[in-house]
Amino acid sequence: MADFVMVPVPEEIVPRVQQYLRWNLTRPVQEGHFEHDEAARFLESLDDQARRFLLAVADASVEATKLSVADAAAATECSELEALGLMMTLNVDVQRFGTVPLGLVHRQPVEGADGSRGGPVYELNMRAEIARLVLAADRGRARAT
Repeated sequence: MADFVMVPVPEEIVPRVQQYLRWNLTRPVQEGHFEHDEAARFLESLDDQARRFLLAVADASVEATKLSVADAAAATECSELEALGLMMTLNVDVQRFGTVPLGLVHRQPVEGADGSRGGPVYELNMRAEIARLVLAADRGRARAT
């Protein structure tokens, strides 16, 4: 039996595949992961802006699309600095519920057509299983109200 399998990936989707692998295959599911009831209680503890932000990050993560900090800020009607602060605050606050941090800010270097490097773009992401749980808890919360 082979220890690995090589699969050709079209160049235009390499970043999405790398993102998926980074978040879903690089480490085992850790102890202390969210349970549905804990996710629902956590969502209930958030204000509207923080909940919208978390749901935007979760939705992008489930869809395996890149979500820049700028796009998350626009979806949440806040500045990019506030969006970064929201991610940090949510990661700290969720620890009261006995789970691992929800999301990650990933620095993506930008390369121009001429090979020059521009300023980096910062993207937000979370593990797919956590994102699905957050979205399911929100759907349950919405049905209950």
